[in-house]
Amino acid sequence: MQFLKDDLAKVLVWVKFYNVPLEYWTINGLSCVASAIGVPFNTDLTTLPCKKLSYVRVCVEINASQVLVKEYDLRCPNGLFKIISADYEWIPFKCSNCNVFGHTTTILSNNKVDNLSEEERWCC
Repeated sequence: MQFLKDDLAKVLVWVKFYNVPLEYWTINGLSCVASAIGVPFNTDLTTLPCKKLSYVRVCVEINASQVLVKEYDLRCPNGLFKIISADYEWIPFKCSNCNVFGHTTTILSNNKVDNLSEEERWCC
């Protein structure tokens, strides 16, 4: 099996969004809310039927080349802005050199590199 860097440029993660106005608790509304950080895919079973009103939970595809958004302003239909907070349930390791998920950029001394296997040496 050959590991390709391009394969891990995007991943799906579950994100909890806080302070979402009730008028956005629809499929189109949640798509709008989640689009601020990535491509929305699905909600959990408690979000759309409004079983848990403290947050909405959406599965979102995030891109390794983009900065993770933790907060943003949402303009409501009445013209007012709400601050939406995003809490990522899990974020994979991300390499800042090659912009892929799955590993990080680490600085190793030469003697440590010599003791690593070929797979462990692979990085940018």
